[in-house]
Amino acid sequence: MKPHVKFGLIGAGAMIIWALISYVMGNEHMETMKYPGYIVMLAVMIYTMRGAILEKRNTQGGFISFSQAFGSSAITSLITWLVYSLFSYFYFA
Repeated sequence: MKPHVKFGLIGAGAMIIWALISYVMGNEHMETMKYPGYIVMLAVMIYTMRGAILEKRNTQGGFISFSQAFGSSAITSLITWLVYSLFSYFYFA
């Protein structure tokens, strides 16, 4: 599996689990849980994009150009947000 797909699915899974945990705890509409949710989503995105870049760099012998790193992280975040958006659509519908 390509690194950007693998880490994109990992990121989406982590954010979906966070959303389900806050639903079970009853925190999905509380104002106090807004900022911790943003921090978790930002941390997940940083972890997944960094992981995809590092794995792609390791498969290419330890070197990666800026355009390859940017493309890998962009595709990773696109996959993460597409899967999470589908989840959100069904969650709020």
